[in-house]
Order: sequence, then structure tokens, then C-alpha cells
Amino acid sequence: MTLADARDGGVFVVVRMTDERILTQGLRWGIVEGSYIEVQKNIKNGPVIISKKHTEMAIGRELAKSVIVEPAEPAKKD
Repeated sequence: MTLADARDGGVFVVVRMTDERILTQGLRWGIVEGSYIEVQKNIKNGPVIISKKHTEMAIGRELAKSVIVEPAEPAKKD
């Protein structure tokens, strides 16, 4: 599934990022393959608000479509 499909409140692990722009931005934010992120709000036709270690960031819908994620174990958060 992509980050654009993720539900509010879900914790996910980043499996792959398929767009060079998101790879670059992800590195700046400390989000790489294997990172755990939480979806705070997935705004219909808008950005996806995620958090990692108490930092929130908005990812545009088109970029969110290039982030492949899978659900993380419920107790897992980094």
C-alpha cells in the first residue's frame, strides 16, 4: 500500500520510496526505508500528515503515492 492509502492513526514501516524527491526529503527528515511513522491525518485530496519521534510533517498527496508502506506491529514505534 502507499502512504496516500494509509488510515489516520496507523503506524507503518516504510518499505520503499520510488520518487527521487521523496528520497531526498525523507533523508532530511530522518525517514528512510525501515523507518516507523504514524499517520496523524490523511486529508482527502490533500496532504498526509505524519509524525516520527514527536515531529510532524505534511507530505503532498502525489509524493505520498510514491512511499510504499506496510502496517507495523501495534507495539512498534520508533
